[in-house]
Amino acid sequence: MAGLAVIATIHGLDVSGKLDETFYLGVMFILGPIMSALVSAGLLMSRHVWLGWALAGLVSAGAFAGYCLSRTTGLPSASRTSATGPNPPASSA
Repeated sequence: MAGLAVIATIHGLDVSGKLDETFYLGVMFILGPIMSALVSAGLLMSRHVWLGWALAGLVSAGAFAGYCLSRTTGLPSASRTSATGPNPPASSA
């Protein structure tokens, strides 16, 4: 839970920049930690642990897939930048 709190704090501090870049990605940037917290609470309070783990897997897989797509093929209306800076232009040769 402490790791989730750290991630939520980092996302909270960076959210204004994400909403300015591409709005729908900013919304997903906000919803990721919220969904993770809800799934964590569900795991702690539910008798149906298997359902909680299935939801945790779906949330994690969705976040991972979005991260991979944003760094490789790109997402609609998103700028082509990554954590290491802008992508170099494609060679026409």
